[in-house]
Amino acid sequence: MSAKDAIRQSIQECEAISSNLQTALQHVHQEMARQRLQSAVTNLEAVINDCRSAMDNV
Repeated sequence: MSAKDAIRQSIQECEAISSNLQTALQHVHQEMARQRLQSAVTNLEAVINDCRSAMDNV
């Protein structure tokens, strides 16, 4: 597997995880838990963007 393919696959997996976290977020009512999940989603989106940028340089 090439580096670009590995990065592309990782991006797809991270996008699926992000989607799952966003779905879970809709069902969490405790504020602290919601904040932590939202932070995780935000951080994961930053990772996805970094991976996309890295893929352009591979």
